[in-house]
Amino acid sequence: MIFDAGNLCPCGSGQSYAMCCSPFIEGEPAPTPETLMRSRYTAYSLGEVAYLRATLGGGKPSVTA
Repeated sequence: MIFDAGNLCPCGSGQSYAMCCSPFIEGEPAPTPETLMRSRYTAYSLGEVAYLRATLGGGKPSVTA
């Protein structure tokens, strides 16, 4: 999908896409869980399936009963 990097980021931060989620979708590690979730939402809205797969996480949640 073609998306102008000057547009507001789909994550709702109020920043431009280029200054917000684009660096993370392009490969820079997200510094916080919130940033990761915002960038994953942006990737979903832009159809960036490779990023979604790469940031899915492969571990199983631990459950204590």
